[in-house]
Amino acid sequence: MHSDHLLKLDSLTYSAPDGRLLARGVMATLRAGETLVVRGPNGAGKTTLLRVILGRTAPAAGRVDLQVGPADVRYLPQLANADFHLPMTLADVVRVSSRGGYDERAALELGLLEARHLRLAWNTASGGERQKTLLTSALLQNPSLLVLDEPMNHLDDQGRRLVRELLGDFVAGGARRATVLVSHDALDEVGAKPLRAQSLDLGQFAC
Repeated sequence: MHSDHLLKLDSLTYSAPDGRLLARGVMATLRAGETLVVRGPNGAGKTTLLRVILGRTAPAAGRVDLQVGPADVRYLPQLANADFHLPMTLADVVRVSSRGGYDERAALELGLLEARHLRLAWNTASGGERQKTLLTSALLQNPSLLVLDEPMNHLDDQGRRLVRELLGDFVAGGARRATVLVSHDALDEVGAKPLRAQSLDLGQFAC
């Protein structure tokens, strides 16, 4: 029998890479069909929290109960923190990360990219085009949990609206789907459809 939650943070305390405590006693429960929006001032440890959730950084205390296997989690770091050069087109990037074969029609149906974008070289594409490519790749893999760090960065207003709609469609489109995202957008703007969304303000747990 499945647990009633996909993710639970129980009295979580964690530190920055230099050992400085960032947050103490963080509590949150994320169930299927829900979106957890992580907020907080600069330096509050939002990105570090995502790494702790993913098991890439060990907490100083407390527990992360993640009821989703690694193969069913997709993580999109901040693009500025994952800058890399690839001798590939945007279509190649989507193709390499696709499971079960690359379907260009499915990629285009998401609406983030047009056919002309797929022919662009990754190294010369704009930040917005790269961001849309990575999100398209993640959505095509049909994960149970999407973990997104500032997914609206580099996007214009139209791109932001489309991403909100896609995230709304994502969590509503499966029995066990949820999203964790760091975002400065207003909570009621996360999706065009009504979402079961909650806000986790790390400022409340700052050390």
